[in-house]
Amino acid sequence: ISSCNTPRSDAQSVMYNKNECITLGGHQIEVIDSVELYSFKTNSWSNLPNLPRKNVYFATASAQELGKVFVAGGQDSYGVHNMLYVLQKCDQDVDFEPDPAPAPAPNDDNKDQNDSIFGLNEDKDAAKSEDQSPWKWVQLKDMIRYNYYCDGAYWDRYNKFLVLGGMRRYRNIDEYDVYKDEWHRLPKSNYDHGTGSICSIWNDYIVWIGDDRKMSNIELFDRRMNKWISRKIESESQPPIKKARIWQWI
Repeated sequence: ISSCNTPRSDAQSVMYNKNECITLGGHQIEVIDSVELYSFKTNSWSNLPNLPRKNVYFATASAQELGKVFVAGGQDSYGVHNMLYVLQKCDQDVDFEPDPAPAPAPNDDNKDQNDSIFGLNEDKDAAKSEDQSPWKWVQLKDMIRYNYYCDGAYWDRYNKFLVLGGMRRYRNIDEYDVYKDEWHRLPKSNYDHGTGSICSIWNDYIVWIGDDRKMSNIELFDRRMNKWISRKIESESQPPIKKARIWQWI
């Protein structure tokens, strides 16, 4: 695989579809805002519009059916973030707005205001590309609280973007409702999950496993019962701590 255009560490990457991967943010010496798309078909990278602000240690997830990538929280050199943004194609339809208003004239006082992707709020600080990129960033409703070192997941069945864990928030899950543009807090997990935990959607459950140093527990969140099903993993069944980072990729 060819190298990306901008060297980086601690970046976040998501599969946009089965043929394309998007890599976002991270840092070199300082935090960066670069975003790139990798094509498995052409083995090449292309630049996308930069993140609205430099960011690292944020939650991100791809809603492949909607063709959108969500980014929430994180931090830069000046502090921790609580903003939520979505990356989407400029020509995507506004699926949930029955009667969109006409676009303002170039000299209109409201020219910087755009309908949100769901017709429920405004594009407050969307990054604008000078080269008329077919992609754009749209700002959505801010998170419940500032958060970083968190993980992200997208629940396609319910159209929910999830932010799991975070610094000193090892049991918390915040849920963003795509249709209502609202944040909600789910019940806390029964075990702590530090940086590097495994989180995903499986068989209509939220799965949350250990962290990057210990595979010490596994939990499933049952949405219908609104509670966690938890199990401790005994030490003899855990991988060695020095190899704990490896098991995430097996």
